[in-house]
Amino acid sequence: MRTWPCESIQEARKNVAMAERKCTKAKHGEELWVAEIEGRAVGFILLQFTGLWGSKGEAFDQKAVGIDWFDINPDFQRKGVGKQLLLKAEERGRSLGLSILFMHTNVQNLAMVNFASRNGFRFERYIKEFWGKGTGDAFLLTKKI
Repeated sequence: MRTWPCESIQEARKNVAMAERKCTKAKHGEELWVAEIEGRAVGFILLQFTGLWGSKGEAFDQKAVGIDWFDINPDFQRKGVGKQLLLKAEERGRSLGLSILFMHTNVQNLAMVNFASRNGFRFERYIKEFWGKGTGDAFLLTKKI
């Protein structure tokens, strides 16, 4: 379920640095939940509470829980860590009176597409170059909570 499969240690380090910058500069209203096993961080989920789902201002009719970033250490995938973080996102949404959980994933990220499908998400929309020109296409996936 890796967000970014890496082809080299240099690429992995670059991605980790980017994740650290994003997570340490979380915007007001965002929440970062970290999964920890025996004192070791093994995954995280960054949540936003917004109605906006598109890069051009497209929005749901109501506010929703957006999964902005979701990643699990490969050594801990398929062990329930991602499922627990997802359940936490659903719980937070319900506690705020929200009924939609959504995420975007690259159309080539089949591990995330399969994970989302197994956990009740459905295909909502195909979005060309969602993250900008040349970045690849994405799926918008939604789940009622």
